[in-house]
Amino acid sequence: MLMIDYGLGSKALCNVYSKTCRACLPARELYVGVVEPVMMHPRFLEAEASLTGAFKCSPPPHSVCNSLTRLEHLITGRSVCVIGPLAGEHTMGFSCDTIIVVDGVDKVRPDLAGIADVYVGDADSTDPAFLVEWCSMGRLCLIHFHGDNYNHLLPYCPFPTGTIITSQLFCAPPVLGVGGYTDGDRALAVSMALRALEVSVTGFNFNHVYRVHKGSRSASGDKRVKLGLARILLERLMEVYGYRLARRDTLGFQLRRELK
Repeated sequence: MLMIDYGLGSKALCNVYSKTCRACLPARELYVGVVEPVMMHPRFLEAEASLTGAFKCSPPPHSVCNSLTRLEHLITGRSVCVIGPLAGEHTMGFSCDTIIVVDGVDKVRPDLAGIADVYVGDADSTDPAFLVEWCSMGRLCLIHFHGDNYNHLLPYCPFPTGTIITSQLFCAPPVLGVGGYTDGDRALAVSMALRALEVSVTGFNFNHVYRVHKGSRSASGDKRVKLGLARILLERLMEVYGYRLARRDTLGFQLRRELK
């Protein structure tokens, strides 16, 4: 695997930012190796999204550093539950110290959004105005800027304290490059990069197109390809970060970190 550090001056921000940027490097490399050859998203657009987030939309650097410290406290060594938009009525079959919800959960399970600690997503399904209010209530929001969504988010900038703007590839301080591809595998990538003890996953089906935003058959086909790539990324992320499948049932599955 090509070893490229996409950090852009990360040491100038704070130690926790630099550490988190390094921790997410394997996930960024997997994106380069797995997704780019198939989808061929223009890298200059990803760089543009990262820089737009950094200069126009992110909270101040000291706020991001505080949020990253909180995020590390919520994930490292803890039992994390990642909940997706297909969450059913009987979701909480796992024990959770920290609850992460991804984009769209607020539409199908507002009760879960009400108790979650962290949001991860690109605001394609969740109203950005709702996120601004939600983050302002003391939760953490990892709002993802990528090449074809950042213009949609500009009217809501700057985002409030508690927001960490993420990108596919580039750590452009204070934007954090976290890798991943879909909201689900990105939430898992962050959880594994920050060394959660275990990650319990429910409300996802990487074979099922939950929602198509671009409104065409070709978009639906693209989404199936994306879900396939997300499955591959998840398998590789488990290998790189040292996680194994500990449990699988009708509610979802659980990954556990191999302690060495």
